[in-house]
This record gives sequence, structure tokens and C-alpha cells, in this order.
Amino acid sequence: MTKINTFMKKWIREAIEDYPEPFTSRDIFYAVLDARPNNSHYITNVYSVGMYLNMICKKEKVGKKNLYWRKENEN
Repeated sequence: MTKINTFMKKWIREAIEDYPEPFTSRDIFYAVLDARPNNSHYITNVYSVGMYLNMICKKEKVGKKNLYWRKENEN
């Protein structure tokens, strides 16, 4: 599994802020790719995005897809 660097983590967090819920790792991967076409050497792959989304979002498996929702601030 490819490790996600700091740039990619930041871009994923930015992409999920405005993306309509629920979203998939593929949706977020392409949102980052579209927003950062000149930085594609930092962009990993859909599977790595999914692994990071597992850590920062709520996940529900629907059929063969994993759907994600932003976590609410729990303060």
C-alpha cells in the first residue's frame, strides 16, 4: 500500500469539506486530481485515499462500495 504524504492528506481534507455526502474514495481522488493537475506526482491512488478516509471519516459499506461521511466535531 502506498503511503500518503503530507500534501495529499491536506488536499484530501480540503476536498471533503465541500464535497456532497456521501462520497467514495474515487470521488475524492478525482476531486484532488482535478484541483491539482500540476502536482500529480504527489497524488497516490484511490486505494490509499480510501485508507486515509477510513481514518478521518465515518464509513458505511453499501454493496461493494464504501461510502464516507465527514465526522462531526466531537467537542
